[in-house]
Amino acid sequence: MSSARRPILEFSAVDKSFARAGTRLPTLTNITLALRERDFVAVVGPSGSGKSTLLDLAAGLLRPDRGIVRYDGMPVDRVNTAVGYVSQRDDLLPWRMVRDNIALPLEIRGIPRGERQELVEQQIGVIGLHGFADHFPSQLSAGMRKRVSLARTLVYRPRTLLMDEPFADLDAQLRVLMHAELLRLWEGTDLTVLFVTHDLMEAIVLADRVIVLSARPGRIRLEQQVDLPRPRPVARFGTHARFGELHDVLWAEIKDDAARGIAAT
Repeated sequence: MSSARRPILEFSAVDKSFARAGTRLPTLTNITLALRERDFVAVVGPSGSGKSTLLDLAAGLLRPDRGIVRYDGMPVDRVNTAVGYVSQRDDLLPWRMVRDNIALPLEIRGIPRGERQELVEQQIGVIGLHGFADHFPSQLSAGMRKRVSLARTLVYRPRTLLMDEPFADLDAQLRVLMHAELLRLWEGTDLTVLFVTHDLMEAIVLADRVIVLSARPGRIRLEQQVDLPRPRPVARFGTHARFGELHDVLWAEIKDDAARGIAAT
């Protein structure tokens, strides 16, 4: 194994629970998972299976009850500043224009104004926001706001992206466009991506590997390689014969848990 493909994010026998009504509610159990540099890994599973908790552990926002989370060989025992976190909500500041929203993390890190402006302009070009830099969030479409949110995360050059259903609130056409945009950005960098989704199609289109979590407490039921070629023509990828086979494999693992979740609501 070359040094360029060493493990960057590792979960080793991780358990996590939360206090509720005077007791502990197990959320994740015995999670062992490794991502190497430039991996694109998707995590799927029913609601409550601990998908978002997995991201929070990687970001250092939570600590495991048992086991260890490592980033670049070191225990994650504080906020992990080497990762960027993109959630379902764009969380843009409505009183700031696009370029000022993108600049926010650089301001927080104390980057000098001249360097900050240069980095922001570079990112505006990379993510295709030319002509929108002086717009406020209320003047943008949902897809454009999502681009700004992604640009704001990428501008400080994290080594790893943690993405928590970032496109869930977009319509089908916008989702396809954002899938293509994300893959374009990822393929041109050394980013590692851990991507949480409920959507099996989204997971297969984007990822090299799909992790299926069981119902709570979440454990790894399946680790499935996505043996499909890249680059991937996102808009017509669902017609690929192997796509359907992979979808069937993943659905077979998740359908019973999903059905139980529906019955419980």
